[in-house]
Amino acid sequence: MPRLLGASAAIAATVCAAVAVAAGASPPANGIGSKSPDAIVASAALAGETARSTHVHGGTSDGQSLSLDLRVGKNRGAGRISANGLTFHVIRVGPNVYFNGDAKFWTSAAGPKFAPFAKLFAGKWMRSSATNGELAPLAGLTNLASLVGQILGDHGKLVNDGPTTFAGHPVIAIRDSTQGGTLYVATTGPPYPLGLLKAGRAGGTIYFDSWNAPLSISEPANAIDTSSFLNKKK
Repeated sequence: MPRLLGASAAIAATVCAAVAVAAGASPPANGIGSKSPDAIVASAALAGETARSTHVHGGTSDGQSLSLDLRVGKNRGAGRISANGLTFHVIRVGPNVYFNGDAKFWTSAAGPKFAPFAKLFAGKWMRSSATNGELAPLAGLTNLASLVGQILGDHGKLVNDGPTTFAGHPVIAIRDSTQGGTLYVATTGPPYPLGLLKAGRAGGTIYFDSWNAPLSISEPANAIDTSSFLNKKK
């Protein structure tokens, strides 16, 4: 599973360290436990990528820290992320992504083009493209298919540790024996990934719940377009 790193693209990979789901009332068994570990992860990825929305929250630590609280759908999302000493809020609505962070965020995570404007941008909602430029990797955190793809696409040798429960729900535990961490996949209803538990020094758990819940996200008022500043600099 992805490790904690610095900078925008690395933070995006870091956030993709775990998932969890709240199961419904007595859904039928899905038979996922009879598949190979790789097939289980592939099925979990497909289920997550095609869901309408989810809520990811929790934190881990591996010499560096991660804490997040995001509600994510298809090209829509909103929430807060703290990683490697940086904290910021993000909102994604279609092609636009909005960030609200302090001067340290704009200096360290957003990229060198934004550093000259760090004090000016601090504490304000700033609008940028969700698909192009230095902030695009962070925007990927607010698109469910991209998020799940990154979460489950980076792993080492997988081992099936058998059935257990996670957050009160029946799951199959898939352990990454190379990079560490255990992914829990629902064995009833859709095979959504339920969470990733990091043991030892990298301890902590990140959850995804509220799969397919209604997602209402609005663009922040009075947001400022970052491109107007970058163009002036040129």
